[in-house]
Amino acid sequence: MQHSGLFNLQTPRDLLAKAERDFKRLRENPANADAAFDFFVTVRHLPDWLYPSPSDKQQCKALFKNHVELRIARHIADGAKHFKVTQPQHTQVVGTSALLSVPQSGGMPQPGPAQVKDLIIELDTRDPDTAKLGQKVYVMELAERILAVARKIVS
Repeated sequence: MQHSGLFNLQTPRDLLAKAERDFKRLRENPANADAAFDFFVTVRHLPDWLYPSPSDKQQCKALFKNHVELRIARHIADGAKHFKVTQPQHTQVVGTSALLSVPQSGGMPQPGPAQVKDLIIELDTRDPDTAKLGQKVYVMELAERILAVARKIVS
């Protein structure tokens, strides 16, 4: 017996709905690295769910080729899942960072731990398609762009 999907996640629309929920968690807290991980890993797999058959491999590849946002999501997700990216198609991302907020009082920094305010993806501008997005992009801005593409390809 062949297994497909996972629990209530059975179709590309189900996976898109999960990405929407992950996006909502991220929007509620743009510094939530867990929500960012979940969002990028989920959305990265939408092309695989849309074209799961080996005979559909070229259509799946075409989605990545035609949408830099999906290539960036794939790079982030594969790096997050496998700790280190090793595949040659990963040329979009050079790193991640966080924007910190330092405790202040009366406009002056105060002792205490800095808090993560926003997550940032650092892009490799040597990739011509990626360069159009700039050198750095906030995770929320990137997630919005990726989600727009995801909605388009699933509809």
